[in-house]
Amino acid sequence: MSFFDCFTTFGVPCIPPYRYAGNVGELIEEMDFCGISQAIVMHISQRELTPITGNSLLLREIEQHRERLYPIWAILPHHCGEQPEAGNFISNMRDNDVRALIAYPDDHGYDLDILTFGELFEQIQAYRIPLYLQPDYRRIKSILADFPDMVIVSLRNGPHGQDRYFRPILERYENFHLDTSTMLMAGGIEDLVSMYGARRLLFGTYFPANSSGAALMRIHSADISDKDKELICYENINRLMQGVITA
Repeated sequence: MSFFDCFTTFGVPCIPPYRYAGNVGELIEEMDFCGISQAIVMHISQRELTPITGNSLLLREIEQHRERLYPIWAILPHHCGEQPEAGNFISNMRDNDVRALIAYPDDHGYDLDILTFGELFEQIQAYRIPLYLQPDYRRIKSILADFPDMVIVSLRNGPHGQDRYFRPILERYENFHLDTSTMLMAGGIEDLVSMYGARRLLFGTYFPANSSGAALMRIHSADISDKDKELICYENINRLMQGVITA
């Protein structure tokens, strides 16, 4: 079975966890040790410092590994001149084959709403670019109310069941996806697959905040079919990456 990690991070954090990948070489070693073939990756500086330099640093660091590593860019509002306006930003993404975005509104100090990001969100939705978000389900519902066809990936949906928050979103919005990195509740993945199918679950490690091995074990031990495991572990996130409109 092939594994495509929907989100992992490298670089030296300000407060290092017990185990982390300080550089891209160490991340590749971690992936090889765990049998993970591909990953969507972020450099820690994109969150802990600034996307202005972090996005470019990420591209430089992974340049020799683009066959395995897909870059994700962090976003900022364009109003302070830190990030280009929507059209130029999307053009820069295409030029660098960046196919996913992530937002840290609380860390970076902005509102993730239609007033601040309306033009960018319109293009994200039109070009089917996945937007990764932390599990603030009220915020996610607000965005999807304005942009119902946007592809959104919610990270860290656990460890205790958050189902009462995210299941109404799953039922309403077909492009809403969940990563499995912290789905530790017994029977949680199995029940989601039985209710909604496996198509919107994405294998993720959220390394180094989480253990790659624990994330793998949860999928290996899930009482679901091999076909559903293949969807979760590789096919779903690969479909999202290949579905981004790059022309």
